[in-house]
Amino acid sequence: MHMTVDPQKFISEIQYQMEHIDEERLDEVELVDGTILERYSSPVFGADGTHYGRIYTFHDITNRKNYEKQLIQLNSDKDRFISILSHDLRSPFNNLLGLTEFLYENVSKLSLKEIENIASTIYNTSDKTFTLLEDTLLWASVQSKKITYTPLFTNIATFIKEVIEILEPIAQNKNITLENHVKDELQANIDIYMFKAILRNLISNAIKFTNNNGKIIISALHTDSKTVIKVTDNGIGMKQEVIDKLFNFSPVNSSSGTSNETGTGLGLMLCKDFIDKHCGKIWVDSILGEGTTVSFSIPDPS
Repeated sequence: MHMTVDPQKFISEIQYQMEHIDEERLDEVELVDGTILERYSSPVFGADGTHYGRIYTFHDITNRKNYEKQLIQLNSDKDRFISILSHDLRSPFNNLLGLTEFLYENVSKLSLKEIENIASTIYNTSDKTFTLLEDTLLWASVQSKKITYTPLFTNIATFIKEVIEILEPIAQNKNITLENHVKDELQANIDIYMFKAILRNLISNAIKFTNNNGKIIISALHTDSKTVIKVTDNGIGMKQEVIDKLFNFSPVNSSSGTSNETGTGLGLMLCKDFIDKHCGKIWVDSILGEGTTVSFSIPDPS
């Protein structure tokens, strides 16, 4: 009884069986060590009708239940995937269709400045839509195992600098300073493609949720047989209940940035998938109104 997660339920079922001796019974029993047993019992009667008791059969169905949980998660992910394609793609394409139709019908009546403004909006909408498609297809590739994990023990400072240089213009648009505090000689066991994708997402998120004239610090330290990389901003921060949902596949994960930047909600899921492949961990510390630090670890090669 004391091996079960719910002893009272375990005993209640036995009491029911004692009161209903003719019934066959089938239920599930979860143990404190995580094992899940299917419990089947049937009454035993002698030729003269004497009730001698019950025969119990316990079948370990832990693996089956775990597979069921995985299938439930996959279905949830599929629903989210379809939601993104149907909702997040429909809106920008409606904008594109409306703008291009308006431009086509009125191009001879519009001033050069008006045409430039419409063209700029079309470009920005197309760019965001392409980013959405890239994130969606990349996530799909990860889930279908098409992206292989190829680790290499190498200098990571080089790749961190490369990612920062790529994102510098975006940060400058909000007058945000990107500070690189990573030592040049720092090395880690990384898949280069995945590592750069993780950094791009985390730094892009930091830029998105940092106000104009803010600051973002990228730092890294080797400690306890692992390398820990941190992206720290002095942005808007978040509540603990938001942090708790960040790595769940949920529609609430995508929020507008300080300049109304949009996102797909897939970036952090991709980061977690890639960090899992490195056998590392990702975690978030944040204070609402003060800023956020997203950290992830890469263990040393065994």
